[in-house]
Amino acid sequence: MWLFIPKSRDILILLQSLGKYSFVPEGRYIYLDIDYNLKGIIHSLSLGKGLQEIIDSASEFICNPILVSDTSFKTLAYTNNVNLTDPYWLEHTQQGYSSMEAVKHYSSVKSIELVSQAEEPVYFGDANDPTSPHSWIIGKAVCNKRTIAFVSVCMSNKPFQTDDIEKVSILCDIVSAQLQRNNSFPFTTATDIKKAYFFSDLLSVKKAYFFSDLLSGSISAKKEIEDRMHYLDIHLKNNLYVLAIDTLNDQYYTSAYFTHIRNLIKYLLQDSETILFKQYTVVFFCHDSKKGSIRDQLADVIEVLKKYRFFSGLSMCFNNLIKVRKYYLQSITALELGRSINKDELFYFYDEYYIYNLLNTYSKNENIIDFCHPALFSLIEYDRENNTDYAYTLYAYLNNEKKLTKTANHIHLHRSSVEYRINKIKELVNIDLDNMDNFLHILLSFKILYMLKYIN
Repeated sequence: MWLFIPKSRDILILLQSLGKYSFVPEGRYIYLDIDYNLKGIIHSLSLGKGLQEIIDSASEFICNPILVSDTSFKTLAYTNNVNLTDPYWLEHTQQGYSSMEAVKHYSSVKSIELVSQAEEPVYFGDANDPTSPHSWIIGKAVCNKRTIAFVSVCMSNKPFQTDDIEKVSILCDIVSAQLQRNNSFPFTTATDIKKAYFFSDLLSVKKAYFFSDLLSGSISAKKEIEDRMHYLDIHLKNNLYVLAIDTLNDQYYTSAYFTHIRNLIKYLLQDSETILFKQYTVVFFCHDSKKGSIRDQLADVIEVLKKYRFFSGLSMCFNNLIKVRKYYLQSITALELGRSINKDELFYFYDEYYIYNLLNTYSKNENIIDFCHPALFSLIEYDRENNTDYAYTLYAYLNNEKKLTKTANHIHLHRSSVEYRINKIKELVNIDLDNMDNFLHILLSFKILYMLKYIN
């Protein structure tokens, strides 16, 4: 069979691991002198087809049903149109993951440990597991010496053959290549798997998969989330926050810097959970009210992140991990808006940028500058013509709750000077600042002009 090999390192490594070639040229056709059905699987991989299509081809190669799950026992792919009553098979194909009871059983008989430690796939006969009426061969897909998925083959259509262990081992390599190339493994990125490798001890792979599923929105069922939280011993419940740190966007820093930052954050937020998701290091943690406000608790973290000039965004507080994706997106929004509006600040709280988020959303359909109060434009124009800074004084006055002393301290003027300026502003633009509607309109107008960089 002739096969075109694209410039894809995972396929080259896979073919070399099969012992067929010591060197495989990229971007060329080669002839594969291997089993016909195995050719079909590798061909599917070379064409960029999905994991399900690879498993469909592999089922013909192995002649028995196949199930692929991640290390938190979430189903990734399986052979379709199979009539099996096996409990393990039914849980994965019907509800999409293993129940807590099943996971406890796997742990008690040490089957997970056995597969993870073995060099080759492991055969489990009926005597090994009285809860299953079938024999199984279970292997592991590995990335950077860590198990990232399990490949299970059920003896249903025909008895296992002497070479089935080898076939499942080859399939495990193919599954590993597919998961890495499609960025299905939470510790890999499309740009550089090596860059992400040093993060692989931030969490067990099981927790990383779980949090990645939550952030991507691929799981939302309350029972499944609660089951997996219980199994993974995750205790994030109340006063939750999501912190997103853009650690992979700056090519200047090396893995040593990232590792140092990671360890510091773990030390400063001891009950936190951290994963690498897309280009962000994402931290999940609970606010400890004994440490004061959230800003007090994060003071040292913010100092560290600013020292290394990492852009970071923090969500608002929430109390249900099921809704974590919404708040993860808040943290990303805070980071992106903050970087656009005030790049030097580096650390951004969503509660300080939600107004800008609202205005940014509105501006996609309307010319938002038309929303601004005309009196503010008149005041800005007066400042330009007369070299005054009444607009800045007005902003400080509104931002300090219209308190003269507080405003005076903020802009370093005497209280009487501020009072004079406010009265002059009222006279110049003919506006009643005691009217709440005017107050809000002017303040929002300042926010809009600041967001659009019309004013500093």
